[in-house]
Amino acid sequence: MTSVQIPLLDRARKYGYIIWRKRNDFEMQSLLGRNKKKIEVLIDNSSIGVKNIDWNNRRIPITYSLTRALPQQISSITLRVDSKKRLCVTFS
Repeated sequence: MTSVQIPLLDRARKYGYIIWRKRNDFEMQSLLGRNKKKIEVLIDNSSIGVKNIDWNNRRIPITYSLTRALPQQISSITLRVDSKKRLCVTFS
């Protein structure tokens, strides 16, 4: 199972998104599948629901209350897809 590690950008923390840069497009397309429009998101093994994948703006919405509550020393997001095709998100 592959994983992608992306930085936790300030705007991602402020507005509650998983945001990736253009240079990570290929990795994200390989991980999620380019034609996929929605995916179920798990954070700390708890489902937060099915979320839309915004390929044009390179982001997946999660709640801003969650991202704003993260400590400032957390600077990256690790993404992987499990066997049930759910996106597992961990912050480090």
